[in-house]
Amino acid sequence: MKYLFNKLKKINKVLFCVLNWGLGHASRSTPVIEYLFSKGIQVVIASDGDALLLLQQKFPKSKFIELPPYKIQYSKSSKTLPFKLLCQVPKLIRSIENEKNKIHSILDFNHDYDLIISDNRYGCYSSSIPSILICHQLNIKTPKALKWVNKINSNLLSKFNSIWLPDNEENLSGELSSTRLKHTRIGLLSSYSKTETNKDIDFLIVLSGPEPQRSLLEIKLLQSIPTNSKSVMVRGTSIRSKISIEFEHYDLASQSTMNDLLNRSKLVISRSGYSSIMDYKTLGIPAILIPTPGQTEQEYLANHLDNNPQFKTVNQKNISNEMFNSTPVSNYKQQKGPIKLNEEALIKSLNNLGITTLT
Repeated sequence: MKYLFNKLKKINKVLFCVLNWGLGHASRSTPVIEYLFSKGIQVVIASDGDALLLLQQKFPKSKFIELPPYKIQYSKSSKTLPFKLLCQVPKLIRSIENEKNKIHSILDFNHDYDLIISDNRYGCYSSSIPSILICHQLNIKTPKALKWVNKINSNLLSKFNSIWLPDNEENLSGELSSTRLKHTRIGLLSSYSKTETNKDIDFLIVLSGPEPQRSLLEIKLLQSIPTNSKSVMVRGTSIRSKISIEFEHYDLASQSTMNDLLNRSKLVISRSGYSSIMDYKTLGIPAILIPTPGQTEQEYLANHLDNNPQFKTVNQKNISNEMFNSTPVSNYKQQKGPIKLNEEALIKSLNNLGITTLT
């Protein structure tokens, strides 16, 4: 459904929905939310779990709504992960239906919303107001036997009036954004900004994502990291660790703390999640990327970027002390020029829906 007006309608209130699957979606949504706030637009943020906590820390004056959780679980084995994820498709569809019902009840109770923006929550749309999806997985990488998953994905994407792809001409997303569906590249999204400071952290370990793989990676890295290095770990979970960590660490770090830690770091070690990659690209920080075993998107991205001088890919099974001692990315030089939200593309996309952020 297209929303056409004789003149552009001003946005006054936006419902912004964010997926809680690791902290990347919450982090990359931040610059879009900040842009809306800068235009005097009221933004009500809807999410759940740690993503909701992070956004509440970042935007304490905003209003928040808790959405139903997806509760997708990973397996310990990379061989069984695709099968386990396949078995959870019915649960995923129910979760999407639950959040769709929640959105309907929100809009029934409050009729003053002008727009829905959803970061990867497929049930957060409406037929009564324009709905936009922020998503980089327009072409899901799956085993050949599961190619039908993309048919489901395309059907879900088609429910939205516009798709915003967080990418630029460098095409970090690679084949993940290969699609016939019309979409708008709105630039790289990162909540962090580069600052000039001393690089006093040798290794910054940033963990995130569903269990049990988050904890398995945490254990492996704690067993391998050099004791004579200046290391910091951000665990990416509100659940306290059962393991004794003898160096500086955080369960969840605020945006300001993360911005400081990232800028002080010589090298980052993390999953190859797309939001994390955008952060490192924005800040020009070299990184070792460790894809979640069996998680096809992360495995594709790690392989796609392995020849990029900023990144090095290491399989989880190959983590060792030697990994920290010599890395090809240690002499990476940051490219010049800003990498940020493309406000011009964002405004044009909104104008095509008959709406504007301008007064």
